[in-house]
Amino acid sequence: MEQLQVLIKQKYKGCPLLIGLQGMQGVGKTTIGTQMKKQLSQLNIQFDSISIDDFYLSYVDRQNLDKKKYKYRGPPGTHDYQMIINCLKSFKQGNSFEVPIFDKSLHQGQGDRVGFKKIQCQVLLFEGWFVGYKSKQLEEFKQKDCDKIQLNGKQYNEDLELFMNEQLKLYEPIWEEFDLLIQLKPNPYELSLKWRLEAEKEMRQKSGNGMSDEQIVDFVTYFWNCLHPQIYNDMACNLIIQVNEAREYKVQ
Repeated sequence: MEQLQVLIKQKYKGCPLLIGLQGMQGVGKTTIGTQMKKQLSQLNIQFDSISIDDFYLSYVDRQNLDKKKYKYRGPPGTHDYQMIINCLKSFKQGNSFEVPIFDKSLHQGQGDRVGFKKIQCQVLLFEGWFVGYKSKQLEEFKQKDCDKIQLNGKQYNEDLELFMNEQLKLYEPIWEEFDLLIQLKPNPYELSLKWRLEAEKEMRQKSGNGMSDEQIVDFVTYFWNCLHPQIYNDMACNLIIQVNEAREYKVQ
């Protein structure tokens, strides 16, 4: 990713550099992070990456959420957004900070925190599936044609998305901390479901555990309903990288 390396070189001036990375499930956010670490180590720049998933609310706190809206953890409202802001501000000030360690296997897969890890670096990558998403005006929802929003044949729940749209406002102060925002964009976005099905199948073959194809479709459809790619992922970014079915990268 030559363009990415050039962009970071241009932006990094010796002060802490915070990079936001948005990408749907299975698009390759971890791969990009690995490549960035390799490139920056060659420049003697200390790099680390964290995920919005690290900051899930504790198991106890998530039990108080509305179960009708929060079928799975992951959407806006399931994270400690104030802790995220505090950590990123500490990083921008050149200080070390502590990030929760979240074990997704606890409580029958609902997960919980098991401690903290300290991070100190010069360049930090913060990634997640809705990182950088901003709330939309209510008028935009009224104007859009919901019949065109595809959810694998399942009914589209506009009330759910309106609720999640409001939760996004709590995260927007986080996005303001970014020095760079990068988007990994599957083209078409439906590839995210295909890749998630493939990954889960591989997991089942290796470990004997994992969600069924039907469960994966329900899982991905839920997230599409919360913040649908057709509505939200046209963002103002410093770099947009399209990913095709062969997992080839192309700068948009």
